[in-house]
Amino acid sequence: MLDQAGQLVLSGRIDRAIAVLTKAIRQSPQFWQAFQYRGELYLQQGNALPLALDDFSAAIKLAPREAHLYLLRGHAHGLSGDDSSARRDYQEASELAAPRPTV
Repeated sequence: MLDQAGQLVLSGRIDRAIAVLTKAIRQSPQFWQAFQYRGELYLQQGNALPLALDDFSAAIKLAPREAHLYLLRGHAHGLSGDDSSARRDYQEASELAAPRPTV
């Protein structure tokens, strides 16, 4: 379904791609990548920031160790004017991406 959504995006059919991802989420609610990709499409629409934030938060809940999800949500927070939340997400992404010392 991700490939199908990608093809729809390439053909300019973002609304249809969002519908495909929504169907994927209904079928597999643990599929965090579908939340991520749908959130990215909502960001492209510009007027759907709350939906993008919801999707990035859902993806983070399912995959809390994925640093790039915090970067995406931080970007969305920044676009919405919530600079303190953006900074928290960027800090979390930085901490997750930092190499961990071996014992």
